[in-house]
Amino acid sequence: LIVGAALLAFLLAPIYTLSMNRLSVRLLSEEKSSVSTLAPSLREWAKSIGASASFGESPAHVDGYDMMVLSPGVPTDKEYVIKAGEAGAEIIGELELAYRYGNGRYIAITGTNGKTTTATTIKHILERNGNSAGFIGTGLIIIGDEVISDAYYSMTTPDPPLLYEAIKRMSERKIEYVVMEVSSHAIYYEKISAIKFALSIF
Repeated sequence: LIVGAALLAFLLAPIYTLSMNRLSVRLLSEEKSSVSTLAPSLREWAKSIGASASFGESPAHVDGYDMMVLSPGVPTDKEYVIKAGEAGAEIIGELELAYRYGNGRYIAITGTNGKTTTATTIKHILERNGNSAGFIGTGLIIIGDEVISDAYYSMTTPDPPLLYEAIKRMSERKIEYVVMEVSSHAIYYEKISAIKFALSIF
């Protein structure tokens, strides 16, 4: 069960199901007003990744879940959180989940100018020293020998569905380092909130 207290957290939550390999995943947002206009499309999105979605409600039954993932805005002293723990569910946060399912070390490059040059240079240095390195940057994602070009996206930091799918695939390939361009836009909208960076360069 993945519980989000706000729209952004809820939008990020489905991405984690890509890494969890759970047979049954449920996504829940207690806020109704902030997601009302997007609810139908979000339900379809959740369905497309094998999950179910609910809005504006607390979980009535919390038994049967092996894990409950809480967004930062969800208090751990909520009754259903306590009951889930008592029923045997592991209670963790989004950051812990992302860290647990990510094998690589993440390096963030931010700033007004020079992100692409700096990020690609670091990637090449790592590879010249015998390390495997992935790249996520402006209009380009490199996963091993696979290149996803700006035919699919043109942002500096891709939106969560593409971003976390790329990270999942890098993790599956045991890529040691992920070098990522991080825009101020991505920071402000918390696209990268679930990633634990080993190094950030401004």
